[in-house]
Amino acid sequence: MNVFTKANHMIQVKNGNFEKASSSYAFKLGKTELAKEIIRVKHVRDDEKLEKLEERKSQLLSD
Repeated sequence: MNVFTKANHMIQVKNGNFEKASSSYAFKLGKTELAKEIIRVKHVRDDEKLEKLEERKSQLLSD
């Protein structure tokens, strides 16, 4: 991980922007609960994306 990426993850964690934050970076900092929260937020977001794709499945297949 380069310096810019590390700085970006640190900023995202500090700003509470868990969708773009790295759970592994939080875990490396010893913040296990924060890492769990980031994973939870990302999982919810991924589920929502999958649901939207499922709704648009017929449209996507016809393109």
